Amino acid sequence: MDKLNSQQAHNLMIRCQKDPMFFSCHVLGAEQPWSKQRDILYSVRDNSRTAVPSGFSTGKTWCAARAVLWFLFSFPQS
Repeated sequence: MDKLNSQQAHNLMIRCQKDPMFFSCHVLGAEQPWSKQRDILYSVRDNSRTAVPSGFSTGKTWCAARAVLWFLFSFPQS
């Protein structure tokens, strides 16, 4: 990716604030979240609290890590 100027960086931050899926897919890259992981990311965006039922190999840790990175990147001084 080419270096961003300040306006492009600001626009990217605003886009990411509105859409954690965009951040996950286009900024972090790698694999696409599956439907339940998308639900979790949108819930984190839309609610002050999000609870996720436990289970094995459901991708909770992967999704939590992306949610934390999304929040820290998208909301400066968070």
